[in-house]
Amino acid sequence: MADEAKGTEGVEERVKSLEEALSLEKAKNEVLMEQVLKAENGLAEKDVEGFADVIPNEDREFWRGQFLENRENATAILSRM
Repeated sequence: MADEAKGTEGVEERVKSLEEALSLEKAKNEVLMEQVLKAENGLAEKDVEGFADVIPNEDREFWRGQFLENRENATAILSRM
């Protein structure tokens, strides 16, 4: 019975250790996602600025969204304008 209790404690400790590791990895993932989103937003802003001659000010947010959604198509359309 004592050996069984030790085995259960070992498993519980391992589960706790894995849960802590998972929590740490989730936090790292959140930081990386924030960095990716920030970089994507910066790139979209740069793209909108690059087409400032064909994008009216009132349409900047729309085109910014288009760059975020599908940069290749947005670039192709604006290049033809």
